[in-house]
Amino acid sequence: MHFFKVCTTISFLILFALNSCWSQSDKQKLPNVLRGTFTDDYGSVYNIKNSIWSHDSKSYEVEVVNQENQYVILSNYDHETGDTLYTRADWMKFKGMKPYRWGFCYISYDQTTLNSAIESAPPDRANPKTG
Repeated sequence: MHFFKVCTTISFLILFALNSCWSQSDKQKLPNVLRGTFTDDYGSVYNIKNSIWSHDSKSYEVEVVNQENQYVILSNYDHETGDTLYTRADWMKFKGMKPYRWGFCYISYDQTTLNSAIESAPPDRANPKTG
């Protein structure tokens, strides 16, 4: 009986480790230009990593990265209500807008499902200052 418990436990640990590796490798990573710690021109502080997007005192989990369409979906668990809200942030690289090389915009920040955040209308990339 002891042998069976040990084998079952080892099997579970191996499957858990393999599942963790698969889920991390399946997730796209944020491009290098977005990652790091910086202060924007409004004084807000950001610390952006592949799995966590922090903006001042708020932290969001990175759920989806779509490099082709240049957006990221973030989730924010609300401890007061128990709800999870989703935020879509679109980014783009700038040309001829020195000193700025890139920027992003929170397109939606209170979506109740991942799909509704993904389906939020994208910004007008032809007019990044007003878009």
